[in-house]
Amino acid sequence: MATITFPYGTAHRSVDIPAEWLGEIVHPQPVNPAADVPALVQAALNQPVGCKRLEESVKPGQRVAILVDDYTRKTPLYQLLPPVLDRLRTAGVRDQDIRIVIALGSHRPMTPSEIDDKFGPSIASCYPVVNTPGTAKGETVYLGTSKNGIPAWVNHVVAEMDFRIGLGMITPHMDAGFSGGAKIILPGVCSDSAVNAFHARAADYLGNPLGNPNAALRRDLEEFVNERMPLDFIVNAIMTPTAEVYKCVTGHPIDAHRVGAAHAQQVFGAPARQRYPIVLAGCYPYEHDLWQ
Repeated sequence: MATITFPYGTAHRSVDIPAEWLGEIVHPQPVNPAADVPALVQAALNQPVGCKRLEESVKPGQRVAILVDDYTRKTPLYQLLPPVLDRLRTAGVRDQDIRIVIALGSHRPMTPSEIDDKFGPSIASCYPVVNTPGTAKGETVYLGTSKNGIPAWVNHVVAEMDFRIGLGMITPHMDAGFSGGAKIILPGVCSDSAVNAFHARAADYLGNPLGNPNAALRRDLEEFVNERMPLDFIVNAIMTPTAEVYKCVTGHPIDAHRVGAAHAQQVFGAPARQRYPIVLAGCYPYEHDLWQ
C-alpha cells in the first residue's frame, strides 16, 4: 500500500491506496512570501498594468466605490486599503465621497468583528461600509440584460458611483479559471438572480476550467462587466498557500488580472505527466468549507 498524507487544519490526514494504483504525487513548488508587503503594494500602484496610475485616473470630486472581497477570502485588506485611500486623497477625492462595498455574492453579511479584523478598525470606523447580500430586496438596480443573457441587477451604491476599484485576490477557481479581477462585480455585488444566471452558465461549458485564465465563464463575466457595470481599476494580491502575500498587481481589470494569474500559476501550479481518471486533492487552508 501507498500512504499519502495531506495537511488538514493544524493536523494531517492520510489515505492508503494500493501501490499499483498510484500514478504520481504532484505538488506546487514553494515560493517565498514578500519580505515587505507595504513596499510591494506601493511598487504595484506605481506600475499599474494596462492603464494610468490610480491617482492619475480618478478625478477630484468623483464618487468612488472600493469593492472588497469578504471574510471567506484571505485578502489582507488592512494592507491594501490604506495605500489605495492615500492615492485617492492625492487625486483630490474627498473621504465623504468614498464607499467601501463588500462583494458578498451569495454569502452572508460580515459581522462587525470580521470587518474590523479584515479592514483594520481605523478604516472600518471612518468610511461607510456597504454590507448588503445579493438576496436583499430593493438594494439593486436593473441595468438591462447582457448579451450573454445575464440580468444586470447590481447593488445600487456601486451603480451610482463614478469610479469603481476592485480589491481582492487571485487564486485558481474551479469555474472561472481564476478568482479576482472583474469577478468582484459579478457575482460579487449582483443580486441573487444575476448570480444564479451566472452560475447556471457554468453548466454550458465542458472540460475543466481550473487554472485557465481565459476560461469561458471568466470571459462571460468580463463581457458582462465591460458591457453593464465597468470596473475601472483593480488591486489584487496573490497569496501563498499559507495565506502570506507573494505578489500584487494593479491596473486594468483584465490586463492586470492576467499578469496576476501567471503569478498564481507559479504558486499553485503542479505539472503532471498525464491526465488521470481519479485525483485525490488536498485543499488546505480552505478545508473548513465542503464547497471549497
